Amino acid sequence: MCQTSGLQESVFIVGVYTSAKNSGGRFVLVGIRPRVREVLDITRVSTVIPLAADIASGLVTLCDEGLAAGAQN
Repeated sequence: MCQTSGLQESVFIVGVYTSAKNSGGRFVLVGIRPRVREVLDITRVSTVIPLAADIASGLVTLCDEGLAAGAQN
């Protein structure tokens, strides 16, 4: 495996997250590979982008975010 693959994937993920947020959408990253998670943790991106182990957990996170956003309005 190329040593930069985790970083390249992280840059792509941040771009997708930014696009989703800028268009009023929500984004949860589900089922990431350990190397990508490591890079997200090292760069602290994982403190900004919601992460979930599986789709069911991701949907719960999206619902929780929606409820929190509704409470703020």
